[in-house]
Amino acid sequence: MIESLTPFSQLLRFTDAKRAASLTGRLLGLGLPERDAILAVELERFDQLLADARERASITGLAVEFDGSGLSLTDGGDTWTCHPDGKLDRRYDRFDGFETFLEQIVGRPKVDDSRPVNRDCVLEAAYDAFWSPSATNWQPTRVIEVVGDSRDALCKLVGRKAPPDGFPCLLLLRREHYDSLLSDVLEPFGLPVTAREESIDAGIFVQTLIMSALAQGLTAEEYAFTAEQTEAARPIVEAVLAGRLADLALEEDAMLARERAALAGILDFLQRHKYHADCFVVVGHPAAPVTAYPEFGRLVGHHSTQRVASPAAEFGHAAMMRLWEVAERTLPPDERGRILFADFSWHEQVPPRIGKAMFEALYGVGADAESKAGGDGGILTAVTVRNYLLIVGGKDPGWLAGRLPTGWGDLDDSALRKAAKDVPVRGDHLGRYIRERILRDGKYVIKDGLVVDLENRPLTVPLLVRMMKSLAATFGNFFLKFQNTHPQNAVLLADTAAPDGHKTYRAVGKAAAVLTFLSRALGASSIIKSGPIDLARDPIARILAENPDDLPHLRPWKDGLERGVLLPALTFQVGMPLAGSDVVEPGTPGEHTGLEERKRDKRPPREDFTWHYLPVLERLSN
Repeated sequence: MIESLTPFSQLLRFTDAKRAASLTGRLLGLGLPERDAILAVELERFDQLLADARERASITGLAVEFDGSGLSLTDGGDTWTCHPDGKLDRRYDRFDGFETFLEQIVGRPKVDDSRPVNRDCVLEAAYDAFWSPSATNWQPTRVIEVVGDSRDALCKLVGRKAPPDGFPCLLLLRREHYDSLLSDVLEPFGLPVTAREESIDAGIFVQTLIMSALAQGLTAEEYAFTAEQTEAARPIVEAVLAGRLADLALEEDAMLARERAALAGILDFLQRHKYHADCFVVVGHPAAPVTAYPEFGRLVGHHSTQRVASPAAEFGHAAMMRLWEVAERTLPPDERGRILFADFSWHEQVPPRIGKAMFEALYGVGADAESKAGGDGGILTAVTVRNYLLIVGGKDPGWLAGRLPTGWGDLDDSALRKAAKDVPVRGDHLGRYIRERILRDGKYVIKDGLVVDLENRPLTVPLLVRMMKSLAATFGNFFLKFQNTHPQNAVLLADTAAPDGHKTYRAVGKAAAVLTFLSRALGASSIIKSGPIDLARDPIARILAENPDDLPHLRPWKDGLERGVLLPALTFQVGMPLAGSDVVEPGTPGEHTGLEERKRDKRPPREDFTWHYLPVLERLSN
């Protein structure tokens, strides 16, 4: 019989404690309706705090501070100030000493194999790592905690002496292909996405894991797999998953059924090569002292990216380059030269041209900014019923057989739309994020595999295509305002001439993790984006090669950009927190206050930690 306190039950206990301890913990495993219910309560609480502050400020003639973190669904560190004249200021908590703490990432001590580490410390490090960089993005990574023979085999694979029992080590799995709402909209029409998020997120995870381990006074050894080691690790992991599933099949327990489902899903993805072993991490006590940083967990809980910073506060080139210098120093020496950092003020020409490039990628060159019509080419021209049916037909030809006339591919567009007007949409033909978007308000459900409305009428292909075209168009609403969202902008460039492209993009992720947390520690607001790269990587490279502002640091990169050796990998934007009285999009029909913007910029809920972290698959000896 399985013992009552299994590694999986320990994981559940840890996760339940997180749910009970914080607002961010309460968001674990929720859907959008549940998130919206919590947000509604937080909005009501914020409005009451604001009303009380305004009344007190008016009566006393003094500024009144209150906690506004609930508006961002974070755990604190977001202070709003109401002045007697009604003006609303805002500031983030600063985390002094964080920059100094980061200096020990490179050269950190090895693990002391003589002292096993508390498992809750390992769980804490992984939990922190799953939150970065946007406090929401968990989907590309899974972690398997391994001990015993599987751990020893992986240690042998990377050339490390196996630690004794009591050392749960972490195997990070990365997705073969990154899934997002953007890819869900583009790929059903044969449109590729060009960013390397699956590699970037692996780097973000492992760098944050290292930071969290060091912050607890521990250390972490990272062993990134080569391509050959990745494939050699696959049968090791598959065997231990299959063995654990076989053991669990003999047990009757609701909690174990949850564990079985998680294990079976990962095993299926591994066997179909949808997941790959990325790296092996050993967490433990350091062989030499490290400087702990107890505030790191609070920094993670306070962290939230935001799409607009204050338009009234500059950040500056010097501050931006300081962020980069620190981030670059945290990379291993052999990874530093793989990434270049090009930064721009919103007063320069590059940011608005990047926004224009993204707009044109969607609507076509020459499209009118207001009507969005008149462009030549553009992604939206490919969002058609024909292209959708071609993609579905290629993946599942049996589904269209009998539902469309023979030779449907030869029909003109009008006739094809008419022929497809009753073709229903299958739920498993939709990407995960577009499916959640369609189902979230309750107007549609999945019944017998089909997407149907509450009157049991199927969602049809032409209607789905119109929905996806409309959704894609909304991506473009913000592009022409790209330069107005943050005072300082940057593009991280990947040097693809270096061997092992995955390692290069993984290093981009490592740098991005440090950039985002360090900017927050300094009291700033930042955001990293891969969407601009998915939509307009090559046009952005051409803009940087042209160097319209004749910036000295871009000149040496011109040849690499023109030859496609230096590729834009990620954008990073930073500024000071958007205040409630700031004006966003001034002088336009969309003008609104910073307070209204904060209410519009909703954070997604967090996925259940237990779906992303699989505990030890063999019993710990202690």
